[in-house]
Amino acid sequence: MTFKQGRILFFSGAWFNWIVGIGLLYYPLFYKLLGIGDMPADPLFIHLFAAVVMVFGYGYYRAGKDPAANQGIVVMGMVAKLAVAAAVWGHGFMEQAPWQLAALAGVDLVYAVLFGIYLKSFESGGPGSEKAEPKAIMPAYRSIITKRAP
Repeated sequence: MTFKQGRILFFSGAWFNWIVGIGLLYYPLFYKLLGIGDMPADPLFIHLFAAVVMVFGYGYYRAGKDPAANQGIVVMGMVAKLAVAAAVWGHGFMEQAPWQLAALAGVDLVYAVLFGIYLKSFESGGPGSEKAEPKAIMPAYRSIITKRAP
């Protein structure tokens, strides 16, 4: 993945998170637009999750401005997106989450895979690393990406 493609990826990830976060702040309208019938009774946890989603969006924006300097944010975002997909899909399989939310979690899964591809191209010294050293990823993160023991 090229440096420019990485920037586009992270900026689009930021916008996705901001749109979803704002939608969750106004969840009755958001649920209605998505066709979700059952509304949660207590908005506190939805609003807290919306805040976290928007903060991660800011992190992806920062990564888009300088992907080489913000690899830690990219790794954290990749792990968070995998966790969100696992949680929503787990509840979906137990029929506790609507399919519309599972579809949004599917977008998170796609972003997690793309973040991993970006990090892998950076690690290997491929096209994504032209703005920094190929081994610039912190050692602790390198083991996550390459599946080697640290």
